Amino acid sequence: MFGIPQTFRNSDNVTLYISSKYATNVFVNAPSIGFTQTIKTIASESTPIRIPSNIVATAVGTSSQLVYIEADNPISVNVMVRDTSTSDGFHVGPLSVICTEFFVSSYDPITNSQFLLATKEDDTRVEISFKTNAGSIAIDGRRYSDGQTYSITLNRMQTLMIQHTQDLTGTHIVSSKPISVVSGNQCANVPKGVAACDFMIEMLLPVQLWQNEYVCAALKTRRNNRLRVLSSSNGNLVHIGTINKTLNKGEYFEYVSSENALTRIMGTSAISVMQYAESTDADHQTGDPSMITVPSLIGQDSEYFYETPTSLARHYCSITIPSDKVAGLYIDSSAVSTSDELRASTTQNGAVKCS
Repeated sequence: MFGIPQTFRNSDNVTLYISSKYATNVFVNAPSIGFTQTIKTIASESTPIRIPSNIVATAVGTSSQLVYIEADNPISVNVMVRDTSTSDGFHVGPLSVICTEFFVSSYDPITNSQFLLATKEDDTRVEISFKTNAGSIAIDGRRYSDGQTYSITLNRMQTLMIQHTQDLTGTHIVSSKPISVVSGNQCANVPKGVAACDFMIEMLLPVQLWQNEYVCAALKTRRNNRLRVLSSSNGNLVHIGTINKTLNKGEYFEYVSSENALTRIMGTSAISVMQYAESTDADHQTGDPSMITVPSLIGQDSEYFYETPTSLARHYCSITIPSDKVAGLYIDSSAVSTSDELRASTTQNGAVKCS
């Protein structure tokens, strides 16, 4: 279950890519726009479903603009949101009992920093403690500043969208029942002041899925590896590259490296790591900003399904894998070239970048 916060311009394409190891029935419902579709996936293949673009939220406050998905067997769901000049996508995580605490990830906006939360059950109490370096957030005729808390009770299949002209990274969300949260920006330059801006979006991981160790390589063809490390607790000593930084609850550290190396990130307590593709003027390479949740080293599988839109000319991936397993890495039954494999000397893992 998820909602999509406001795009930079009116989106002309919202597509779900649904895949499974199994042939399985999948029910997709967006009740606020009268959209319902049932499909049967083909085992080990991806099935696209186009959703009407008016599913995208356009106003701050509550609504019912969300997509609800059920399946007979485990599935993977990815969402692509496009218009003529901006695009981004995200992986949809399952809704479970642990989905009750989140920290917002965003960036310094050209237009709004934003997040949208969606509820599955009636009487869901949500408390939002804002973190922002300037200004105040307008909700229901009142204004909220850094450190202040907004509370609301939502019912089944309701959403709440919050926007602010400043970065909302570190805003803390706690709910009495499971919710989903999608965050990002209507449009942001990365880094700040470097063109061009793009729509950025990710579904947030609940804090209970955060870990304390990650590794990450720069995106293929891009000059810098730009990461934000966000802490869930006070006194969290974070080690990244050659830097040690102590972070408190809701604080983040932005790390940038131009080295063609695998970066290891560790915290004494749970952290999240978000990777940012930079604006094209940062290195004059193809591509504008996007944000990517970096997965931890724990709890990963040996097989994944994903699809890239045929409307985009170039596609890249970055695969973190135990170094002794690289020789067995395949994409669509073809062995992956490991000519640009990067390894971290302090871990048993490496990253393979492919295109």
